[in-house]
Amino acid sequence: MTFFRFGMMLASQASTWPEMLDAARRIDRLDYDHLSTCDHLHAIVGEPLQPIYDAFRQFFGPPELVAEKLLEHVAAEFDTTIAEMATPYDIETIERLIGEVKPLVDRG
Repeated sequence: MTFFRFGMMLASQASTWPEMLDAARRIDRLDYDHLSTCDHLHAIVGEPLQPIYDAFRQFFGPPELVAEKLLEHVAAEFDTTIAEMATPYDIETIERLIGEVKPLVDRG
């Protein structure tokens, strides 16, 4: 038996957080197995500097602010957030995310 999973990648160009959230909820209701988005900071189609929802900028700031933003994802019933990081890896940031931000998110 072959096990095949379907996923959906949402393009973030010309998008806002409410639009991305609405689309993610629809994908979840349709029972897709995976949801992701691109990691381009400039649009890949059309005008390079057009509006784009940049999730990376969402997670900058003091631990309390980052936790507050992550709690929006929890409220939207996302159970996983993947933190992408370019090399060379910043060990201090990795340690602070798990040591300072995660406890705040866990407490809600």
